[in-house]
Amino acid sequence: MKANMKYVLTYDSSGELSIDESEDSGLTGYTVICGRNNGLDEFGFCLEPI
Repeated sequence: MKANMKYVLTYDSSGELSIDESEDSGLTGYTVICGRNNGLDEFGFCLEPI
């Protein structure tokens, strides 16, 4: 993992797993992992600053 990057892991209804990254200068120090339900068969996890 790179500094100041947000990583979002998504699992979709077709069984595909993808990881997207974007720059986020707020990701310094401690971070938390948060989950998100995107519908019946899709969910995502990402690192967020606390």
